[in-house]
Amino acid sequence: MNKKFITIVTLIAIAALSRFLPFQSNFSPMGAIALFSGAFIANRYLAVALPLIALFISDIFIGLYGAGMIPVYTCTALFSVIGIFVTNKNNPLSILGSSLLGSIIFYLVTNFTFVYSADNMLYPHSFAGVFQSYFAALPFFKSSVQSDILFTILLFGAYYLLKINIPFLKEEKI
Repeated sequence: MNKKFITIVTLIAIAALSRFLPFQSNFSPMGAIALFSGAFIANRYLAVALPLIALFISDIFIGLYGAGMIPVYTCTALFSVIGIFVTNKNNPLSILGSSLLGSIIFYLVTNFTFVYSADNMLYPHSFAGVFQSYFAALPFFKSSVQSDILFTILLFGAYYLLKINIPFLKEEKI
């Protein structure tokens, strides 16, 4: 098996294991994992599938959450797609900007879909309800942004440090 692929999968697995740590709500490595996967795995299907597999495996242990999984998994896949485009501008600002973009998309999509879901008993099924949900979810959005940026820095930084010290990691994508 390709050593570079094993390195990337190992970094993803280590980051995914942090989902089991007692962080605050919405503090998760999954957005950063998906961004990283999209940036460094050339096979686009695998770049999208790998973070979804990691998310599903960890959700099995943490707890599945019904219909709410659909927007979460969709946004995770979108994070990977954003990562695919990051590699064209592989610099710290585009990476962090991409992380922030993914966080914003996740926040907007998951709160919007929650308001219009059958599980929602908190907000009216209207634009007023959507805005109430967005406002109420600001602390969770803050946690998401913090974790996405932190884990993005950790994953991309760790890979960069490994890449400058290990010859077989010099190529951009596997």
